[in-house]
Order: sequence, then C-alpha cells, then structure tokens
Amino acid sequence: MTQVVLPYRPVAGDPEDVSQIMADFDAILTVLNGDVRNDNISALAAIAITKLAGGNAGDVLEMAGSVPTWTKACYAKGRRNAGQTLPHAAHTPIAFDVEDADTDTMLDVSGGTPSRIVAKTAGKFMVAGQVSFPAATAGPRYAYIRKGGSIILAGAEVNSVTAPDNTVINPSDIVPLAVGEYVEIIGYQVSGGGSLAGCAGFLSAYRMGA
Repeated sequence: MTQVVLPYRPVAGDPEDVSQIMADFDAILTVLNGDVRNDNISALAAIAITKLAGGNAGDVLEMAGSVPTWTKACYAKGRRNAGQTLPHAAHTPIAFDVEDADTDTMLDVSGGTPSRIVAKTAGKFMVAGQVSFPAATAGPRYAYIRKGGSIILAGAEVNSVTAPDNTVINPSDIVPLAVGEYVEIIGYQVSGGGSLAGCAGFLSAYRMGA
C-alpha cells in the first residue's frame, strides 16, 4: 500500500498547540495508512475488528441490519435406502432411514416423523430432492416438495417407464422457513389400483441466509 505523507508540519506556536496538532496529524496518518483499530474506526464499519470476531467452525457470515454476524451453517440431508412401498393414488411422504448430513438437528430418521426436515434456525432454504420409481407399465408418477404438511411447492409429473429404466423426478425450490416449519418430499403413483414397491428418494435443505 502507498504510504500517505502530509506535506507540512507545524514549526511554531504554543508548544501545547503544536503537540496536539502533531498528535492529530499522526492519528490521521495511522488510519490512512491502514492501522485499523476499534478506537479509530466507526463501529458501523464492516471492517471493525470486533465485528469480525471469529465464529465457530463451519459458521457463515451474515449481515444483521448493518452489523456482520456469524450464524451456524444449517443443512441436512435424509435418504431412503431401503425400498418404500407407495400405495395407489396416495400422496405419500418418503420416510428416510439414512441421515447423510445434519448440522442443526433438523432431521430425526429414527423418530416418529422421519420424512421431515424441520428448521431450527429461521431463513431461506435451498431444498432439493428426488423420488425414484421402479419400472412399471401403468399410470403417471408424481413427486413434489411439500411445506408444513399442506403447501405444495415445486414438483413434476411424468409417465411411467418400462424395464430396465426407472422413473426419476428431481424437484427443487427456495423455501422460507420459520423455526419449527418443515419440508418433505412426496411421492405419488397411479398404477391401476395396486401399490408400488421399491421406491426410494432423498431430500436436502441448505440455509442460504435470513
């Protein structure tokens, strides 16, 4: 960085005045030349040292009003490893049996609602999932993200395919969640009246910010 040098310095006058002026000039030079401290920069400035105190491992930096704030990185991913049977013409949450990631206790695959990713920190989440349907000869396949048990978000419907291919649907959406709100991925199939075994899927949620 180029150093700033003031061109003139006082050489006469009352000694106390000269001393104070010199101290003021030195303080200005210190700031201009990059010696940034909490006592010479506004508390509102984003580069104030106390505002950039270290967070915990994995934290992300956010602006809360005009103040930088460390926030826990919040993400979770649940996956259905064992095949799940979806009844005919029933909107069925995919129940996860594997927890691939969870930084904020958002997922409980062994609890009573293993299909849910529950927000513990409010914010906007990138939510993405997948439902895989085995080969079949009848009916459409539908998968979508659902919020709070009733709000239908992104989804898609496609026709079934025959062996050796599977039908795979990958919905995704940006979802605002308050603390306690949850998302699920829903599978739906119409196979002429019968259930469809061997379905699988996953759902992930990553908090993007407030």
